[in-house]
Amino acid sequence: METTIAMFDIRYEIKNAGPSPADNRRTELYFAGCNKASSGHACKNCFNYMIWSRDKALIKTPREFMECIENHSVPKYLTLVGGEPTDQLEGLIEFARLAKECGYHIILISWHCKEWLEESLMDSIKHFDIIIPGVYDENCRIYDESKDNGVHNVIGSANQSVWLPKEN
Repeated sequence: METTIAMFDIRYEIKNAGPSPADNRRTELYFAGCNKASSGHACKNCFNYMIWSRDKALIKTPREFMECIENHSVPKYLTLVGGEPTDQLEGLIEFARLAKECGYHIILISWHCKEWLEESLMDSIKHFDIIIPGVYDENCRIYDESKDNGVHNVIGSANQSVWLPKEN
């Protein structure tokens, strides 16, 4: 059986999903489901509560999602968010591999810590250009949608870090 991904939404060419040389335009993919939230331990004041469940998700293979993106002829910059993308680890890794083969720059945002991500992604970590690990902390909020700098309009809180795994 082929691996699938439950996706809540894909937003093409938005300007609040991270930096890019294409006037900060990126495609943002919202992976549906968050096991942390579903188990009663959601990040306090998570703004994506509507996608904690996979009930309203579109289910496709990683290749089918990649074809959708390629058919939109968007700049080659992707940001993967959730829910929690790593809750669908096999599909996430396959999607990232396909996206890299097509020449995409990939940002992954996860509540998990860097060490957990290193261990879980192992050899597949090479597919991600930037990883933003860490639980959102409302007391350290830096997110500001009005800033068009590719940092403050993508990172939720100052306790989260920007990790460039290829440099490790």
